[in-house]
Amino acid sequence: LAFLSMLGMSALRVQVGKKFGPRAGVTFIFVCIVQFHLLFYCSRPLPNTFAQIFTNVAFSYILQDEYNSAFMVLTAAGVIFRSELVADPPAPQDSSS
Repeated sequence: LAFLSMLGMSALRVQVGKKFGPRAGVTFIFVCIVQFHLLFYCSRPLPNTFAQIFTNVAFSYILQDEYNSAFMVLTAAGVIFRSELVADPPAPQDSSS
């Protein structure tokens, strides 16, 4: 999981470097490295950690002006990671009160 998180982060870093210059890419990765919580949670099997992989890849597509690809990745992430809303719908409310 940590490897996939770093691949997603790397894809984003490469596109930041291409779009805004190599110094911005290095600064981006430096800011990500010094944030303890980001690296700590990259290896934790939480829904947001999985979604972060998709989000980083989608943002890298946006920086490449590939909006359709970004939309598909974000849609897939939304369907996959919010499917519990369909699996566990809220209980009906009692309207007699």
